[in-house]
Amino acid sequence: MRATIDGLDAQIQRLLARRMALSLTVASRKLALGLPLRDLRREAAIIQTAAARVLAPLERRSVQAVMRKILEVTRTQTRKLKRKAGRG
Repeated sequence: MRATIDGLDAQIQRLLARRMALSLTVASRKLALGLPLRDLRREAAIIQTAAARVLAPLERRSVQAVMRKILEVTRTQTRKLKRKAGRG
């Protein structure tokens, strides 16, 4: 079972890396267009959608907490991108 969990962890990491890459692409485009990087409505919708999709044995609050953490890490990376672009 440990090998299966390790495999799932690797899949999660690949998906997170893919998500981050896409988020940074969106952030780059927003910077180029002079748009704000953060969209609170979008973040709320992401968390709400994740909570609505919760599957047992996960709990709604746990899924929301994970999504909040993902969004927090994404914000950290987009701030770095903004600084690198000389806009922060």
